[in-house]
Amino acid sequence: MSVARTMRYLAMNKQTAFLGDTIELAMNDLIYYLILLGTIIFGFFSMTHIAFGKTLEGFSTYGLSAMHVIQMFFGTFDYKEMASTDKILAPIFFIFYMFLVLFIFLNIFISILTRAYEEVKANNEDNIETSISCWRAIVAFIVSKIKNIK
Repeated sequence: MSVARTMRYLAMNKQTAFLGDTIELAMNDLIYYLILLGTIIFGFFSMTHIAFGKTLEGFSTYGLSAMHVIQMFFGTFDYKEMASTDKILAPIFFIFYMFLVLFIFLNIFISILTRAYEEVKANNEDNIETSISCWRAIVAFIVSKIKNIK
């Protein structure tokens, strides 16, 4: 209930309505993207657990492996510890993970949002009704509050 009310208030502002429309338009593609990303990341969880789990405590369980792989995405991890365990697999894993997840998947995410943004922007430029509906929402909100006072 409060989320719907908050979204109604945010829709009154043109910029937040624009952001909401962009996310709404991109949502279908983002769901598929997140499913694919989750599958790939789960593969990396499993790979690190199998490759480094017996020798490194940080990868000894799937949960710890998941935590470390996600930390790698944000750049906080100990590469020297991985390299000391397996001098061949650690650089291959690191380069493959960074290339696939950071470069490819991050660019896919940005392109999904950019495509949706451009489509919403084109629709808003062609349709001036958006600003009129925003004013209608503001007037309807004020009228509903005035009716509730009586």
